[in-house]
Amino acid sequence: MRFFREIWLTNRFFYALGGVSAIFILALILPFMYHVAWAVLIVLFVVTFLDLRLLYNNDADQPQRSMSLRFSNGDQNPVKIEVNNPYSFATTIRVIDEAPTEFQIRNLQSIVTLPPNSHKTLEYFIRPVRRGLYQFGRTHVYYSGLFSLCERRISSEVDVDKEKSTIRVYPAFLELHRYELMAYADQRSYGGTRQIRTEALSLEFDQIRDYALGDDPRAVNWPATARRNKIMVNQYTEERAQAIYSVIDTGRTMKMPFREMTLLDYAINASLALSKIALIKQDRPGLITWSSGVSQFIRADSRKSQLQYINDALFHLETGFDESSLEALFVGIRRQIPSRSTLLLYLNFETLHAVKRSMRVLQNLSRRHLLVVVMFTNTEVQGMRDASVNKLIDVYDKAVAEDRLLEKELVVRTLQKAGIRTILCRPEELTTEVINRYLMLKQRGVV
Repeated sequence: MRFFREIWLTNRFFYALGGVSAIFILALILPFMYHVAWAVLIVLFVVTFLDLRLLYNNDADQPQRSMSLRFSNGDQNPVKIEVNNPYSFATTIRVIDEAPTEFQIRNLQSIVTLPPNSHKTLEYFIRPVRRGLYQFGRTHVYYSGLFSLCERRISSEVDVDKEKSTIRVYPAFLELHRYELMAYADQRSYGGTRQIRTEALSLEFDQIRDYALGDDPRAVNWPATARRNKIMVNQYTEERAQAIYSVIDTGRTMKMPFREMTLLDYAINASLALSKIALIKQDRPGLITWSSGVSQFIRADSRKSQLQYINDALFHLETGFDESSLEALFVGIRRQIPSRSTLLLYLNFETLHAVKRSMRVLQNLSRRHLLVVVMFTNTEVQGMRDASVNKLIDVYDKAVAEDRLLEKELVVRTLQKAGIRTILCRPEELTTEVINRYLMLKQRGVV
């Protein structure tokens, strides 16, 4: 039975068989074509048998799939498949890979022609949109015969390498190196000796140096100036070891999907990247997740394993259907974080009423900590507003979309008027906006 499962007839064989059928039909009108049709049919089956015989002259190796056991959520992750041609003739190879059913990818097929006794590595990319465990299936390789009338299928055994075919989709980590460049560019270190001066007067003393045009007059060191008989200034660097907490709402408002990813996933990716940048800047990243109460709390720390702890906690994070309670968050933060810290609060206010209802709690948080509220622009509503108008109902849709966007802008202005720093951006631009705001606050000496 295994032998018959490996044999596949190609389209060329059925086209040839259709041509033979046409000759038999023609023989009803021209009787002498009857013998011609039988001759062609016998030749077709003989050639097909020779084609099949050539395919079984050599044993083909099973295809080898190579990939990382950790996939980055929202990024393009590479998957490589190595195939070889063990025959003494050039053959066309068709490769079909069984991706996890959750991805709903049904077109993972590659066709390549290999010369005799050669091999090639094929590559394709998968973009997961949800975290979790996923299981790849078999990889099927179809070797075409010399006349391309039949194919031989060789499949990998999924049960043998089940552990190697199981992947974990973690929060986005492939793009971390790109955001690291943003942090290093902000430092502007040359040979490890020169550091950029901050715009604000920091409390982290570095050295005494000669006055340069543009230095803050408040930084003049008068005793050193009197000793050297020239103006000397104190140079300060960015304050370090500051606590940077990513506070993520896991309530139902974070279930909204954009480009197949929820707002929670965008917030998770931004939090992981921010934690990495904070460690590079020698600060202490931490994590708080909350809904009806604080569900996870990772105290801010600068140890080497801190990023892995945060990554593991974010891997299992899911949204619920509870109404998020800012009062419960405030109580949890007041108990767990006694000293002043930086809080990046990821949530989504859709109405002005929701902001006014939570304003008292946000102001109390802002007085005790450096609070930055991170919100999302509804790109679907933006697309509805920018769409062309063809019918009367489109006018109403456009007006409603404009009203929703204006209310979102009013939400931001209300928060800023209350002295609360706010970020409003598209979900796909969230990571870059959050890191830029952190580096800006760091440069100004606020963090």
